[in-house]
Amino acid sequence: MKLGISLYPGLDADRAKSLLLLQKAAALGYSRVFSSLHIPESNAVSLREDALYLFACAESLGLDVIADISPLTLKILDIPELTPARLKQLHITTARFDYGIGTETIAAFSREMNVQLNASTARSVELHALLKAEADFSRIDGQHNFYPRPHTGLSSETVQRQNALLHRHDIPAGVFAASQTGRRGPLYAGLPTMESLRGIAPCDAAPILTAIGCDSLIIGDSNPTLAELEALADPETLAKADARYSRKALPPKKEWQPDAPLPLHIHVLSEAPYIKSLLSQSYTNRPDPAADVIRATESRDTAKDVTIVPERNENKLIIEMPKEYAAVFAGPQHLANGKKSSLLPVGTVLLDNNNYGRYKGELQILTAPQPMDPRSNVIAQVKKEDVPLLSLISAEIPFRFEIG
Repeated sequence: MKLGISLYPGLDADRAKSLLLLQKAAALGYSRVFSSLHIPESNAVSLREDALYLFACAESLGLDVIADISPLTLKILDIPELTPARLKQLHITTARFDYGIGTETIAAFSREMNVQLNASTARSVELHALLKAEADFSRIDGQHNFYPRPHTGLSSETVQRQNALLHRHDIPAGVFAASQTGRRGPLYAGLPTMESLRGIAPCDAAPILTAIGCDSLIIGDSNPTLAELEALADPETLAKADARYSRKALPPKKEWQPDAPLPLHIHVLSEAPYIKSLLSQSYTNRPDPAADVIRATESRDTAKDVTIVPERNENKLIIEMPKEYAAVFAGPQHLANGKKSSLLPVGTVLLDNNNYGRYKGELQILTAPQPMDPRSNVIAQVKKEDVPLLSLISAEIPFRFEIG
């Protein structure tokens, strides 16, 4: 199993600290370093300067330098064109393509350098298009997304099925695990691919991930301790992981596709002036569906100009609908800090408020109970009779709300 670390120039570590991390990882046998070149919270000036320096250092240590590439890369790195030669000059050895880059471009890059696909959103039609475009599949691998916001990571089944899809085309599949000792900002909630492993140390996550077909593992957070690096690289850990390795040839999942957005009848619980307008829109679940929530792909853009102040409406789930929800609303639960938080039931509709930073405006429907978070407003509840319909809203399924 290949191992890797992550660096985020311009975000949360200085050059000296990042260089030390690179040196420690290389000495322990790590072979990859991942970096993203379009994190909104990054300082653009230091991002470019530090990236060029650290990428050169990483390459000199024999590490495969993987960089997230998007149309923004041209501006961030101040380069006139996006070409394999230009990226190699910047010491990027693998270009990870996520969005905004066409199939023909990806295929052309693969004939000159290593490229990486987003394993979380890959589809058969895309892979067949790469074949038709004469991509060099020997230079292609896949890497899943990581998910900074709690409850948005993928399920084990989704990871396993996406891995199986890539394996059918002989493409390796990589995954992220969350550091438990040095988490990255701005949320500091870990950067895992799989939601159920958010609180699991990488050394303990490795056997689980290899069992569902993951070929490589990168620690998503950029501040792991030496002990955490050593535990993951320990030969006994890797032997245990390899012993559980299994490429299960899962058949492609036949997704139900409605003729029109699936209607969900809801009770509105917020009196904010913008709520009914937001709830009148049609939305689509993300192509990389979360394990615990349905995430409305278009919602952040729809609500980008709206000021969303924090609200506390979760008590209305009991006050206004006692017969329907008293049995499923678990009431207050104690958190580690001694405070109380309400456990919200399946079907709760949340809207992230201004306090959630870049996630502000994200609309979600819970598919598993979760504690109340003051950074999210409870704005509606799917009616009891429609809650079973939530299981139909898988990747890229459209839905809409019926108020009343």
